[in-house]
Amino acid sequence: MDRQTKSGSASDRSRSPLNLGASTHPILLAALVSLLICAASAAGQQSRGLDPGQPSQSAVANGAYYALVIGIDDYAAPLPKLKTAVDDAKAVGALLHDRYSFRVTYLLDQNATRFKILDALARLRNALGPDDNLLIYYAGHGFSDHEAQKAYWLPVDADSGSSPNRIIADDLTTGVRVLPSRHVLIISDSCYSGALSRDADAPVPSDGKAAFLNRMLRSRSRTLMASGGDEPVADGGSNGHSVFANAVLRALDKESQPMFTASDLFYGSVRQQVAGKSEQLPQYSIIRNSDNDEGDFVFARTVERSSPTQVPHATPPPPTPATTTESASVKSSTRTVAAVSPASMPGIAPAFETTVDTSAMTPAFAFGRGDDLTKQHRYADAAPLLYFACQGGVAASCTMLGWLSRAGMGVAQDDHQAVALFRKACDGGNLRGCNDLGYMHENGFGVAKDEDEAAELFRKACTGSEPLGCENLGNMYQTGRGIGMDQRQAATFYGKACDGGLAAGCTSFAIAYASGKGVAKDLNQTAILLRKACDGGDAQGCSDLGEMYHVGAGMAKDETQAALFIQKACDNGDPAACNRLGRIYQDGGGLAKDDARAVTLFKKSCDAGYPAGCTNLGDAYGRGFGVTKDDSAAAQLYKKGCDGGNADGCNYLAVLYFRGSGVPQDPIQSAAFARKACDGGVPRGCLNLGLLYESGTGVAKDENQAEELYHKACEGGFDEGCKNLKRLKPN
Repeated sequence: MDRQTKSGSASDRSRSPLNLGASTHPILLAALVSLLICAASAAGQQSRGLDPGQPSQSAVANGAYYALVIGIDDYAAPLPKLKTAVDDAKAVGALLHDRYSFRVTYLLDQNATRFKILDALARLRNALGPDDNLLIYYAGHGFSDHEAQKAYWLPVDADSGSSPNRIIADDLTTGVRVLPSRHVLIISDSCYSGALSRDADAPVPSDGKAAFLNRMLRSRSRTLMASGGDEPVADGGSNGHSVFANAVLRALDKESQPMFTASDLFYGSVRQQVAGKSEQLPQYSIIRNSDNDEGDFVFARTVERSSPTQVPHATPPPPTPATTTESASVKSSTRTVAAVSPASMPGIAPAFETTVDTSAMTPAFAFGRGDDLTKQHRYADAAPLLYFACQGGVAASCTMLGWLSRAGMGVAQDDHQAVALFRKACDGGNLRGCNDLGYMHENGFGVAKDEDEAAELFRKACTGSEPLGCENLGNMYQTGRGIGMDQRQAATFYGKACDGGLAAGCTSFAIAYASGKGVAKDLNQTAILLRKACDGGDAQGCSDLGEMYHVGAGMAKDETQAALFIQKACDNGDPAACNRLGRIYQDGGGLAKDDARAVTLFKKSCDAGYPAGCTNLGDAYGRGFGVTKDDSAAAQLYKKGCDGGNADGCNYLAVLYFRGSGVPQDPIQSAAFARKACDGGVPRGCLNLGLLYESGTGVAKDENQAEELYHKACEGGFDEGCKNLKRLKPN
């Protein structure tokens, strides 16, 4: 069972799907979040949200500053489109990059889906170090459920406040709590944004003294700056921005101190600007249940402003949907990265030399740039920067470089090198490195296989709050590999993984509840956990939840909801779900029948390597459903499905060879593929092979063999097999 992790991506291990058979029917962080939209305000202006009714400069330089900037104007009906959200996002990103040297990643309009937002946050959690800085700016719809007292963000793929694609504030709080970063700031420009942090105290503004700033830097903080309380806020304002966004931009631009806290920004400028120009009353407070420890986010200006009154306007969007701009401190000249001696990095070969400028780079910046390049699949360019950062003590960089070595991306494939890098990362305190070193020990990649050692490394990662380590330790308890089998312990660690924010852990925990292994069987709890997993971007969680709706397990049967969640699983990269959704469109169960759409989904599934998708696509070509009938194309697709292990594909191919449709007529080939189908558990394949033996077509005639095969088909539930068996042996 693979559990490998690749540069912050989800685990690649295989997990068994939920069994729903007849008896039971898976940094310093500043988050500038602009949740934009509501019902129209009294003034007639578009508002943001939906209502269902009622130290020193050198100290800061030790960590890099990051920004995740999200802006959404282009919502689908019935949600109204916004006018300033994307421009607000671009302007904030440009100012943070140009004036404060933030590395900015953009998710704009159609790229700001629920999955991509949560995936970006998960990647940041896996990559960022304890002294780095992250800023998230979200510009989109906000929603408040007053009865439940819950607040939500609405990504671009949410069509209402009740959409399963909405992001609940509770999940954000969990994500903030488990980040390794020292400081977190959320700035939310949305309707009802104050509900994200109800009943919390406010941080104290500074007096500008170095001692106070140093204390703020040392202590953890998790704070929220909101454009209003539990109320609508306006989309429009002045200078092409919302009232609140314009105030934030002006405050960041005009601040004269080289270092200042978010409290200074809010109380010194933002609150007065917003309250004086609108009916909104902005708020600044601690995020509840977020592990706050009396610190505050500290901004450090690195480039002087050009004008005390100039507010940045929107800049052109980034070159790709989710790209990162590098700090202005990078020079254009190049030099060779010095090779590292074996003594400085034992076991790690200096194999990453290239011409790259490091004269203006700190190891943290080199890691950030290397991380950007890996996201662009420029692995050869990323490797030397990651090596430089690893050499400089950035443990997360060693982990990432280890996976490049493991996968042979941008560097020579070398498991021994990967092991050395994961070990260095683990020794340096990077818990993902400990987990990945455990994976190498578990599978014997680059090191002697040692499941006991793997279990200890997973335990170390889990104890340090790395949820993937908890998930993997749960898997070991479930199977009894490396440690004694213990389903109760397995369920406990799956629960820890889920609580730690790993969506796949919630799916594993849900499967435990569905099967009653380690916990009392509870289909209601299964559904709750699968929804949480699906909300977190785990494709299997979405797919399994869809199947629960399909069979009505623990909930009312609902084919429409089943199709919706299976669609989410497909969108999240599950080829099996795409194949399942294709069958739904083909059969018209829960969705309007659409053969052409089914063909598209089968192709997506097949192209992703799912054999059944290839077989079903071949069947569409063979029948002319949603595509022009083409037996030759059908034969090629059946062959692809059969070669991948889908026995139905083998049976269909046997029929084509028997008929000579799309392939030359060949009874011997027909018999060979029918045998593969029968051996693969397809009763019809046994029936067809029995017919060939009975007639002596493609094989020597043998009624005893035919009888045995008919019996097998009959036992498999195929009535024609029973009839033929009775015909051969009437008594």
